[in-house]
Amino acid sequence: MKYRLAVKIIPVIVVVAIMAATPYFINRGTGGQSDSGQTVMPDVRSTFQTRQTYYKWQDDTGQWHMGDEVPEGVAAIAVEIDTAANILQPLKTATEKPQQEVPAPSETVPQAPGVAPLTVNPADIPGLLDDTQKVKALLENRTQQLQRSTE
Repeated sequence: MKYRLAVKIIPVIVVVAIMAATPYFINRGTGGQSDSGQTVMPDVRSTFQTRQTYYKWQDDTGQWHMGDEVPEGVAAIAVEIDTAANILQPLKTATEKPQQEVPAPSETVPQAPGVAPLTVNPADIPGLLDDTQKVKALLENRTQQLQRSTE
């Protein structure tokens, strides 16, 4: 009887001991906090000077606006932020090289005055209409085939 009880209790005690010792080994044997985070994070504390409040409100059309001051007669939501919370350094990007000018295409179709710019060349429109008629015929043919196969 005592042997059976010991067989059940000893593994539980071993597991609890491992769980208790794990934080000690994770924190490099110091038993306290790891100092790895201290080298990454600068020593910036949240102070009154680093805290800011801005306001956001929604106008009659549903557009959200944000600002330091609230217009009169508007119900605004105060949002408090801490500028010291952004502790990540910005990524360094390559310096931008000036872009070379793209030569203008030699063939441009003049548009009539008062016509908005089009995304399609007006000379291509008849061909596009023919293509859409062909696609429409293909789809109608496919629909007929499906209807015949289900009958």
